[in-house]
Amino acid sequence: MNVSTAIAQAIVRGLIRAGVEDFVVSPGSRSAPLTYAIGALAQAGRVRAHVRIDERDAAFTALGLARAGRLAGRERPVAIVTTSGSAVGNLHPAVMEAAHSHVPLIVLSADRPARLRGTGANQTLDAQHRSLPEAVAAWDVHVPGPERTREFPDADGVVRFTAVTGGPELSARAAEQLAAQAVRTAWGERRVQDCGAGDHAWREKAAEMGADHCGSGGLRLDDALPGPVQINVQFDVPLVPEAADLDPAVILDGDDCDAGGSEAAHRTGEAATAHGVGEADAGGAGGVSEACALAEPTDADGGEPPRPADRKALLTRIRTALLAPETRAVLVAGDDLGFASPTAAALAGEFVLPVFAEPSSALASLPQVVPAHARVLAAPGTAALREEITHVLVAGRPTLSRPVAALLDREDVERIDLPYAVDGIGAPAASGRGTSESSGDDAHTPVRTGGPMGADVLAAPAVAPAAAVAPNLVASAAAASAVSDASVASDVSGAGDLEMTASAAAERCNEWWEGWRQAAEACLGEAVPATSTPEAGLSAAGRQCTGQHTRTEQPRTEGRPRTEHTVGQPCVERAAAQPALDSPALDGAAAARAVLERPGVVFAASSNTIRLLAAEQRPQHPARVLASRGLAGIDGLIATASGLALGLEDEAACGPDEAGAGEPAPCCGGSGPRPGESTPPQSERVPHGSTPVRLLVGDLAALHDLGGFLIPAHERRPHLQIVVLNDDGGAIFSGLEHSAEHLRPYFDRFFATPHGYRLAEAARSLGWEAQTVESGAPGAAAALAAFLDSGEPGLLEVRLP
Repeated sequence: MNVSTAIAQAIVRGLIRAGVEDFVVSPGSRSAPLTYAIGALAQAGRVRAHVRIDERDAAFTALGLARAGRLAGRERPVAIVTTSGSAVGNLHPAVMEAAHSHVPLIVLSADRPARLRGTGANQTLDAQHRSLPEAVAAWDVHVPGPERTREFPDADGVVRFTAVTGGPELSARAAEQLAAQAVRTAWGERRVQDCGAGDHAWREKAAEMGADHCGSGGLRLDDALPGPVQINVQFDVPLVPEAADLDPAVILDGDDCDAGGSEAAHRTGEAATAHGVGEADAGGAGGVSEACALAEPTDADGGEPPRPADRKALLTRIRTALLAPETRAVLVAGDDLGFASPTAAALAGEFVLPVFAEPSSALASLPQVVPAHARVLAAPGTAALREEITHVLVAGRPTLSRPVAALLDREDVERIDLPYAVDGIGAPAASGRGTSESSGDDAHTPVRTGGPMGADVLAAPAVAPAAAVAPNLVASAAAASAVSDASVASDVSGAGDLEMTASAAAERCNEWWEGWRQAAEACLGEAVPATSTPEAGLSAAGRQCTGQHTRTEQPRTEGRPRTEHTVGQPCVERAAAQPALDSPALDGAAAARAVLERPGVVFAASSNTIRLLAAEQRPQHPARVLASRGLAGIDGLIATASGLALGLEDEAACGPDEAGAGEPAPCCGGSGPRPGESTPPQSERVPHGSTPVRLLVGDLAALHDLGGFLIPAHERRPHLQIVVLNDDGGAIFSGLEHSAEHLRPYFDRFFATPHGYRLAEAARSLGWEAQTVESGAPGAAAALAAFLDSGEPGLLEVRLP
């Protein structure tokens, strides 16, 4: 086996053993050693491979796949394979978004040998491993040199043992260990325990490769959340394997975990031979090296959530503040990056907090969400309520609303942030699918819950009824780990005092929420249901605060119920009345309501699209909205949504019973055709499951990612519905300061950029079923409803005036 093939297979093997199941590959010659290893395993059904012609869309597809895992309650690192040169630069937009959205991606960039750097060689950067500065960590894997023997003396100068360094075997072993290390860095682990600490040969090779032999290498994540990493591999010719090298058993098994001794350190003198590199200093003979043991899947319970003491202190602070008689608190819920938020949901339910939620928060479906909160906050009629706010709990990253930004900037308001990891960060893929399990040794370890829909995402672990917990809120350590009464229990003095404080706060909690509910009704001119969270699992304070509310199921209608109000003052920026969906006309607001009122996952574009959803969302809507809000760009959205749809199909097809922890490859996946097949046979295609995935996108964002429509003939097509709101340009600028009268001569050409293109025609030319409706045409709303309800993949373009 040639050196490039050996190193490539070792890297792939290390990634798989650390939990990577998906590889997104773009064609290239320099990256061929990686491609052949992945291809052989994909055809054997051991991994899922996804091929994309354009590296830019390959990276965004990987981003979507990784986000699907998070939505299912686990971290799902995805690897991207690309050739050298400018191909690596095409990954940059997706890597930037992954870094700011804390999504675990592993970039495998093929490179030419270091000897060609600075010589003007073709497709050769001088520092390709530094070309993605947003990566959490990057390693530059050098071409192995010749084998040589090193002597390692002790403190007295006596040579205690010798070791063989360099050569392809040791380099492959080091590369496999590095790959496993990179995965753990990508999903947020700050350090790897004693990684080869006693293995002198590995330490030398790690130093040569630019890796930290006892740490994660490169930069550290301050918040221990996931992020992208890069392994840059210098492949030398020959780049293709021999026929025998393509055997999946050879690729997966390797010989690095065989305690034979080809790479073992040999003690001299009276010492016995150690049976594994890395155990020589310890004198052990366990038969498996430290590197091998670390490469195997672990039972990690979800990365590094806040330490129990820190979490308890934070929740104590929050609960104490919320129970104070003078407190008037609200919950601001920004984009949650796909993380669930059971703690924030429980707090909102207990204290009936008015919730100002952006669409891409799991909290946007809570019953006490203030609809169109930006308009309500800015309304003159809510000025008195705004001034009463004393505390703001912040979950996620709020970026959409200027009124919310103004609220957060107020010096007289105390801001309390709930970190993303307050409920854990989802189990890494290697520890099994579904919800991660907390350690029985630590009752305070938070549990990240899974599920793509709002109700599932917000579901809390089973907990004793509140009535049974209330008499001993502080003393019950076991109950304190659950997201309900005890999860927000504090060290306030005595349960009796807590009950009295809760009782005194009950009327105030109810009146505070009711004030915001009535203000929203007056502002919007429509009914806001007086419902709250169910009583089950609430504390005494929560039950008393919600005692006057009874949960009623609101019938789903195509148009929302509207009622006349004379109390209060209408919104200062109140929009013109919009037609209901049962009318012939259709506009952007009605389209946004249509996707929100149907169960499913909605991936929303930035700019006007996400703001339409924010204006039209109402409490308890059944859709779960996601968006690329890390940097809020409008590129790569079709590819990201495609990856999300493919990933959710896989999650639905491979449940916890089928994908056991420790498996070296996914249980299923339909990753591609077998040799000689153009498409997978119908019986082997992964069903799309019961969760529809829809992309709501504007015309400019769709034009930015026409390449996202391009799915090669051999590849599985995503079960994705795309709704394009085509207003022929950047309409968002018309609502900003750029539309001022004196700037009008510049507006159309430099900002609005009208183009006149039809996105449905472009989609059809790239193999998608597509149709166009004119917003003012009779039956336009019915056509949109029929398209969404069909569940069939395709594109519907709504041409707006």
